[in-house]
Amino acid sequence: MRIHRRRLVQTMLAAPLAYVWSRTGADQALAATESAPSAAARRIRRRYVDGRFGQVHVHIAEALDETAPRTPLMCFHATALSGDFFRDYMLAMSADRRVMAMDTPGYGRSDPPPEPQPMSELAGAAADTLVALGYGADGEGAVDVIGYHTGTFIAAELAVVRPDLVRRLVLPGIPYRVGEERKALYEQYARPSELREDGSNAMEVWRFWVTDRHPDVSLQRGASHFVDHLQSGPYAWWAYHS
Repeated sequence: MRIHRRRLVQTMLAAPLAYVWSRTGADQALAATESAPSAAARRIRRRYVDGRFGQVHVHIAEALDETAPRTPLMCFHATALSGDFFRDYMLAMSADRRVMAMDTPGYGRSDPPPEPQPMSELAGAAADTLVALGYGADGEGAVDVIGYHTGTFIAAELAVVRPDLVRRLVLPGIPYRVGEERKALYEQYARPSELREDGSNAMEVWRFWVTDRHPDVSLQRGASHFVDHLQSGPYAWWAYHS
């Protein structure tokens, strides 16, 4: 199990660093979460906690070995997905630690904020969630955090504003772009998607996550990300604006 976990982490973390904010890097990270059998996924429990924007949905995999548990790990997902992005990664990493993945407000099953929020507020919502789960200076102490794409910004901001909540920080796939390239990507993604009677907007999302997916990403996994994206509805683009 130790070798499998190390290989999984290396694949998941190395690929995005080599292809920062590229489809190839994102697809390789997604492909790294393909190995766990479906029966094992039943180990992941779901919980809601109250936050500044309403209820926050959290995926939780408890440690299999609780005799000497390591520091808990919180995961922050990419836009426009949910904590389910980390499902198989959570199963692999929870052999000796509790692993959690929060649905960012407006994504997955978490309530949306009333309007697009700055990254400081999304990080504040993450802090609210960790405190509600019993962590922090007045609880069980700090956790380790990992973020991917948008999740890297939430994780980094959280570490700055609430150092009492973060022990170690892992930031694969930082979406770093400058100049005209950054402007073009912002204009492409940080805007609402038009809802159309013929469903062509949904087909565009299907092509992104399923038709054009990396060969190592299964059809079922691609379809799961398609559903996550659609579930965010009119809020799908909000985090790009943060």
